[in-house]
Amino acid sequence: MSFEKSFLKKLGLTKPSVPTKKPVADPSNQTAKLSPQEADRLSRGKWFCKYAKEVEVFAKPVTRPELVLNSVAYTLYKEGLTVKGSMRLGTAHSILVILGDLRASRLDIGDAVLVVSGQLYIDESVAHFANEGLLVAGGIEWNKATRKAPPDAIHCPLIFWDDRSNAKTLLVRDGKVIGRSKEEIARLLKQAFWETDMDEVILKPKAIKEALAVGNPIFQTPI
Repeated sequence: MSFEKSFLKKLGLTKPSVPTKKPVADPSNQTAKLSPQEADRLSRGKWFCKYAKEVEVFAKPVTRPELVLNSVAYTLYKEGLTVKGSMRLGTAHSILVILGDLRASRLDIGDAVLVVSGQLYIDESVAHFANEGLLVAGGIEWNKATRKAPPDAIHCPLIFWDDRSNAKTLLVRDGKVIGRSKEEIARLLKQAFWETDMDEVILKPKAIKEALAVGNPIFQTPI
């Protein structure tokens, strides 16, 4: 016991204790587990039932510095999602449903199913270099096989979609399709991002993804 405490005790006095502050939990980190049937009912769709055993649900608006999935995830965001940096969904066939808007700096869909009931706002680029992957925004599925521009709910200056399962490639700039084939796209890109093999144009998805991930230019000249 310190001299101060001993002296106060002899006088019948005690030193007031300073209450310790308990850490306040971030409400955006609080989740619940729901059955896929319940999650589908909330999302008014049929996204989880055939694939997930349970779904992680975020009830409050969520903000993350980045979101990188290295394993499969089945997630429902009930009040929107904001990712300040990159959002990379990987190749594990995850399913993410966002009720409300999704905002991020960069988006790499991979083989995931991404459903956004509201608006999709991406500051820099949307990239897709995989065999599968589905993007729904504002209730509209953007089918890359149609070679059409994305729906109005997708707001992004650059979309690079290369679907290896059906050899469909699409390049969209400011909502307009500027390339519908590897040959068309290669004429716009710097040499570092494509090559030829027996007169066939081959894009370099790894190099393109790495450039887009850090915001490096991929075009020969500004478009």
